Amino acid sequence: MNVETISTILDESVRAHVPLGGQAVAIGGFDGVHTGHRHVLGTMCARAKQRHLRPVVMTFHPHPRAVFGQMRYGEQLTPLDRKIARLQEEGAAHVYVIAFDEAFAQLRPESFVEDILLPLGVRDVTVGYNFSFGCGGNGCADTLRTLMMPIGDVCIVDAVVADGKTVSSTRIRACLHSGQLAEANALLGQPYTVQGTIVHGDKRGRQLGFPTANVQLDAPYVTPAHGVYAVTATIGTFHAPAVLNIGTRPSVASDGATTWEVHVLASVPECYGAQIRVALHAYVRPERTFATVEDLRQAIAHDVDCAIQFFAMNK
Repeated sequence: MNVETISTILDESVRAHVPLGGQAVAIGGFDGVHTGHRHVLGTMCARAKQRHLRPVVMTFHPHPRAVFGQMRYGEQLTPLDRKIARLQEEGAAHVYVIAFDEAFAQLRPESFVEDILLPLGVRDVTVGYNFSFGCGGNGCADTLRTLMMPIGDVCIVDAVVADGKTVSSTRIRACLHSGQLAEANALLGQPYTVQGTIVHGDKRGRQLGFPTANVQLDAPYVTPAHGVYAVTATIGTFHAPAVLNIGTRPSVASDGATTWEVHVLASVPECYGAQIRVALHAYVRPERTFATVEDLRQAIAHDVDCAIQFFAMNK
């Protein structure tokens, strides 16, 4: 799959890669590539196959709301490289990444169609029900349908609803922040997953009898509620259940920094500098402060038992 970055003016190299038969495109932020997004992507792929068009996705980086100062959107459910991989898994043959900045935000809806979509050979567009585009977000899905009418079709996909509420990245973020991991995972359609590098820590877990891998995240992921989680850890070809602690370690630290520490429930060699992927499966308990080191050790032992029981019941 090819990935190309585009801005307000299309490079000739981008134009050169446009297939003669035309393209069907799904447009959106797609942070999380959740069940609602997959409905949009599946619709686009089906329409592309029916009309013999190349199935492509157009997404944005960074998040438009982050560009306009809503800093919480600087945190992501799926960083760009992971999002591109997920879009490929959902059937995209090509991804256009819009380098979103203030200049792009000033494009009129007409210019977005005339200067971006038409030169890319777009003949069919699929968007979600709440799609907006153009300067000030003045264009909506119906605007896009009107502007595309002479040369192509626009399919507006209805919201996907779960438990009476719309599936959205905002809802998933809220679930993660409040410790509702099961709901977040159901909306994502898979466990919430982060990636990073194993780095040296203070070895305190080892002193307590529970050695941990300290994870330095490789992107600004959305941080779930502080506490303990049952997770699976993947390091290269090694894959095993584990316990994850996210938090400031109030019982042993005073700097207030948030850390991600993974205790793998299997024998694993030291692997500092290795890449690790951590998939969160269950929220065990919130972060707590313990009066003594022994209280902390016993709590960790109980956390491990809870994780073992969870994986035994969910084989």
